Amino acid sequence: MNYTRAYQLMQVPTRLLGDVLDKVLFPTMARVQDDSRRLTAAFLQGTAVLALMTLPVGVVAAVLGPELVSVAFGSRWAGLVAPFQVLSLGMMFRTCYRMSDSLSRATGKVYRRAWRQTLFAVLVFVGALAGQTRGLVGVAWGVLLAFFINYLSMAQLSLSITGVSWGRFIQVQLPAVRLSLVLWALTTATMLGMRRTGLPPAAGLAAGVLMAVGSGLVVAWVAPIFALGPDGIRARDMLLGFLPALRKRFAPGGAS
Repeated sequence: MNYTRAYQLMQVPTRLLGDVLDKVLFPTMARVQDDSRRLTAAFLQGTAVLALMTLPVGVVAAVLGPELVSVAFGSRWAGLVAPFQVLSLGMMFRTCYRMSDSLSRATGKVYRRAWRQTLFAVLVFVGALAGQTRGLVGVAWGVLLAFFINYLSMAQLSLSITGVSWGRFIQVQLPAVRLSLVLWALTTATMLGMRRTGLPPAAGLAAGVLMAVGSGLVVAWVAPIFALGPDGIRARDMLLGFLPALRKRFAPGGAS
């Protein structure tokens, strides 16, 4: 039961984001499947942005694990903190493979995708079974390893379709790694102080979230290349370009 709840808590953001991405990415990639340049650019930028959205969140969620579990389920569920923290580290692997999934379906590589999905199911079972000797945390590590292998396997499929090198694939995700390390350090320092005060978990959770979000915004503003990279900056500028239209649309008296 502890493991199931930990997995469900980790799955909330990945499932919501993954479902939205699938509805956007698949038709977009299907439209440009015959234009290798645009298809490759879409894959790389999507991978970079997804990593920026999920790796920092997963790392911060792992740091805030005790508070998240306590607020979501109550203090008697403290046993699921450790497995949740382990599974949170796989949030990026569990989400980013959706880029490769959409790409393979859009380009008709469904059979090459199918055997990888079968392999993933087998790896989850084997990893969980092997990890049982170490308890729930061992099961979580086994499943995390399955996430990682599936992420690599689906990435290899995408790279074979687009012709992108492993070096380039890793490079576009480095800003997410750098940003995650900064947020991990600052959020960990904040939570060490908050936990010593004896304040309720909800207060600690609020402080941790505020620190993570605030420091992330500051770092992205002060050092955008370091924290976002070129692909993240393009995505940020695109989002900022949409904001005036959204404000106009939802303002009183705006377009219906």
